Amino acid sequence: MEKLDKQMQKKFLNTLIGLCLMFLFKYLPTPENLPQVGMQLIGITVGALYLWTTVSIGWPSFACIFAIATTGVMNYSTAISSSIGHWIILFLICCYLVSHALIKTGVAHRIAVWFVTRPIARKSPWLFVMMLDLSVLVLTMFLSGITTLAISLPIAESILTELGYDKNKKELFPQLLILSVAFCACIGQGMTPVGHSTVLLGFSILKSLTGLDISFAAYMAFGIPVGILTFGAMILFFKFIVKPDMTRFDILKTNKMNFDMHAITIQEKIAIGTYGVVFVAWVLPSFIKNSMPGVAGFLTGMGTVGPILLAVIVLSIIHIDHKPILNIKEGFKESVGWEGLFLVGAVLALSKALAMEEVGIVPFFTQLGQPVLANLSTFVFIIIVITTAAVLTNLISNNITIAVLTNIAIALSATLGVSPVLLTVLIASISNYAFATPAATLQMTIAMGSGWIEPGKMFKMGVVTMFIAIIIMIVVGMPILQLFY
Repeated sequence: MEKLDKQMQKKFLNTLIGLCLMFLFKYLPTPENLPQVGMQLIGITVGALYLWTTVSIGWPSFACIFAIATTGVMNYSTAISSSIGHWIILFLICCYLVSHALIKTGVAHRIAVWFVTRPIARKSPWLFVMMLDLSVLVLTMFLSGITTLAISLPIAESILTELGYDKNKKELFPQLLILSVAFCACIGQGMTPVGHSTVLLGFSILKSLTGLDISFAAYMAFGIPVGILTFGAMILFFKFIVKPDMTRFDILKTNKMNFDMHAITIQEKIAIGTYGVVFVAWVLPSFIKNSMPGVAGFLTGMGTVGPILLAVIVLSIIHIDHKPILNIKEGFKESVGWEGLFLVGAVLALSKALAMEEVGIVPFFTQLGQPVLANLSTFVFIIIVITTAAVLTNLISNNITIAVLTNIAIALSATLGVSPVLLTVLIASISNYAFATPAATLQMTIAMGSGWIEPGKMFKMGVVTMFIAIIIMIVVGMPILQLFY
């Protein structure tokens, strides 16, 4: 009881501090060249960040939207339409619902099991690990990392149990297996924008600040090679540098395990077929805009939301054995991450407000950073941005990292002549490579909660893998991006 009281007192104190920052910060002396409304929005930003990291995600997001409306740069209707009324929110809801259909029909589980039961997976322990992790990587490219981990973690744990490992002994190989699965559930989110709020948030901030767009195809041309190379380097690092003892690993035992697979059902075919059509609608315009401009124009006109919204409708209408492919009420309850959506909405409204000309924050920080930037090369500036994003995303929410750093980086980009699109893509991607601490992402929280992992091991392996990703992003990712932007 005493411990609970202390926790409540701490939470109350953090709440008080956060609200004071949001609503009283404007009364502090305002720096030269910064309008008072800019000072007020800085206080709202700092206060919201403080509440999100110390108290909760839910109600502070609403407090942030309310506080923005009190500044006068937006009325309440505009603040709402710029936050939870933004198209990204509807897009993410639709993605969650279609993902729910893929899970309930068994498509996602079938894909994961397909990978680990391939003949190549039985040839050596590391090939099995690679195939299991690859299944996570592929699924996370199109589903949320949490969803993928919920499917893949039980498979990994059943393998470890079959091999006789005990989670209480904290042996090295089980830790690496669980960590690699969780790492891939993070890496995959940075490989595509499909249903991933972090990447889409970066896109939206870029659009609001510069009017520039990033196509799904162009982003994936960068994200997929970077993700695959990081995945490969992680496996090589674990195998040749960490070198766990794998003498007990009898890969042939996977043949005897009961994965409860059955013949593919009509429900699965409809679910995966519908998702496939949606994905084609997203990426096809970039490839046929010259050869088939009419078709490309029609698909482009549907926007990002149109195809996935239509998929939700179709999957809800189609019934097999008197049951819908997508039970939308069940999906709302079980699969939609409402608190995360509210956070994204608040960040969208905050980013729009911070970018407004009358607020004066962008020119203020540009002027403030000029003396430092004058002595930096473009390449060093980009390295600093990527590294800062990588470190921050392991300490605070990746959405918050993107919101703060993208706004600042784009504001400073003109001084050095760096493409704001390049900076946005790099920040949005690396912010998903958050696996050094349990607080970095919910994926890592779940992995730590499995009981197989020591915190120190997560930190060491996570930091090394994070820096591997940074190097690959700079050496391979940047040249790819420069082909497009």
